[in-house]
Amino acid sequence: MIVFISSDRDEASFKEYYKEMPWSALKFEDRANKEKLSGMFGVEGIPTFIVLDAKSGEVKAKDGREVVMKKIDKKDFSAKSW
Repeated sequence: MIVFISSDRDEASFKEYYKEMPWSALKFEDRANKEKLSGMFGVEGIPTFIVLDAKSGEVKAKDGREVVMKKIDKKDFSAKSW
């Protein structure tokens, strides 16, 4: 599951960006949890794509975009390769 957590400055910007996404999102007005998650996962810039284990919540990759692009290049989508 992918969850988008916005760092947009205002709700209109969030809505404009998010309308093209097929996945879930943290509500824009939930800034307290956005800040909590950013701190918890050490988010320093955008975009940031963090991969978590769905069962344990363990961080599998902090550089998720790079990892996914490598998996696409290798056509390797097995969960064991994380």
